[in-house]
Amino acid sequence: MPPQFYIFCIWVWILTALYYTNTIKFSPLYLSVSVVPFTIMFNILYLSNTKPLPYIAAVMLFESGIALLNVHKHFTLDKRPLISPKDIVLSILIFSLYLLFLRSINKSFYQVYFVDLLKKP
Repeated sequence: MPPQFYIFCIWVWILTALYYTNTIKFSPLYLSVSVVPFTIMFNILYLSNTKPLPYIAAVMLFESGIALLNVHKHFTLDKRPLISPKDIVLSILIFSLYLLFLRSINKSFYQVYFVDLLKKP
């Protein structure tokens, strides 16, 4: 499978869709807000030599849009507080499950992001 299928953002996108449609109560706010700075830095520092600028800008805008969608739903629609211990714990568990998933397929976070995604096509 292409390494793009192993990125954590896909998990966040799916959780955001489920949250926004009220399929789940868990707010992926903390996950999506955490992903944005990593995505921006990763794209600028590591993908700027391999991907065109419009691609990098689109990825950063898309991730920022997902985070803003979660901010809007979390605060405006659901009127949740900034600190939600249940969502924080679930966010940590979900990221831990992601890391366990990578381990189960003999990958690591480092390998996916800093080896596989950086290989020239």
